Amino acid sequence: FLNNENKTLDTSFEVPVGEQLNITVKYLSSTGAHIPNANIVLSGNFSMSFTENASFKQYSILINTDTDDIGVNFLTIIAQAENYVTQKIIVTIEVDKMDVQDLQLFINTETKTLDPYIELIYGQELNITVKYTDLSGSHIPNATVKLISERLTKYLDENITLGHYSTKINTSERLIIGANYISIEAQEEKLQTRYIDIRVSIRRINLEIVPVSGSNRIETSPGENVTISVNLINKDYGGFIQGTNSTITYSWNYGDGLLTDADNDGKYEAFFENIPEGTNSIELKAFVGDEYFTQDYEIVITTFKSEKGFPLFQILVIGSSIVVAGLTTYIVMYQKYLKYPKSVRKVRKYKRTLKRKTAPSIRITGRKNAFGSLYKDEIKPISGSFKGKSSVMPTESKIKQEELNQESEKLISDSLEKKAELDKIIDDSSKSNSKPNNT
Repeated sequence: FLNNENKTLDTSFEVPVGEQLNITVKYLSSTGAHIPNANIVLSGNFSMSFTENASFKQYSILINTDTDDIGVNFLTIIAQAENYVTQKIIVTIEVDKMDVQDLQLFINTETKTLDPYIELIYGQELNITVKYTDLSGSHIPNATVKLISERLTKYLDENITLGHYSTKINTSERLIIGANYISIEAQEEKLQTRYIDIRVSIRRINLEIVPVSGSNRIETSPGENVTISVNLINKDYGGFIQGTNSTITYSWNYGDGLLTDADNDGKYEAFFENIPEGTNSIELKAFVGDEYFTQDYEIVITTFKSEKGFPLFQILVIGSSIVVAGLTTYIVMYQKYLKYPKSVRKVRKYKRTLKRKTAPSIRITGRKNAFGSLYKDEIKPISGSFKGKSSVMPTESKIKQEELNQESEKLISDSLEKKAELDKIIDDSSKSNSKPNNT
């Protein structure tokens, strides 16, 4: 019996390190009776004698397992007594380390236990922290926690207060650009060893060519000279890359060359003479180092021939101004004079006066009164020129009377024409008021 479990047919047994192992045997005769006072010993990795318990009719022994016993232990039990056949049995005891929880992983303060992967920029710091705990979740002190990679082997430092092990790595010194595989191993003498594998991807530092003017297009005239100015910017860490650490080249249909940083301030320039007519593409490339990545950049120089003569734009502006002025004048004249005939305009003008509280008085003199008034005005000067008794002049009086009659008839005729004209204006006004207003 091993720890009270019957192992007669299967004599192998596992026990965690640090636990006691209770081995009990029964030494019986052919009739099944207990054989007392027998000598039963244990040999192998453990050597000791069994103690008889007459009450329970058995022999037993207790073994304290230690770290030295970790692994497989082969034991032999030999039982012998006077007048009895010696009995022997071989027992296999495997002492295991105590179980612990899986490692908990943190990369740059981010939990990465379930996804042990991270991408970093070349030169960025890598902070690895692991927690090594027993089944109760308590920190395991004094453990050996080691980081192993192709270019680096490093032990993690323990922090008792925070209950973890950690280390920092400069990626530019210890890791390569691309994929890096790192293994973390945590072990303690009595505890099971735990591992976790990490994949760290290191990418190049991104640089960017940026024109000083803010645009990659330049317009000029054929034969002119052009200066190209660009900056080389560190997009990941900021700042400019100076000319002492990098080279920028240009290439176009008319040759290759370098952009120079004369003042070492990160401003690169190249001078181009006699730019040909048309669209000219200039390709820029930056070379800094294997740890940097720069996208190629294109500068486009476009040249145009200037047209001689009166500018088309000015012609269009002047022509448009004349057309607008003429159209405006016509609209004003149309609204004021041409929209309605003269007679209608007079009526509309008179119509506006009808909105007054007192209507304008239009007095039309009758034929009789008009004739009388005109007759008096005509004879008044004649009668006033003579005083006293008038002499009888039948011939002259008759002639004068005829002239007065003719003038009177003419005045009456003129008066009637004026009256007819006024009646027509009033009649036209009435007709105009009766029609619908479409204006």
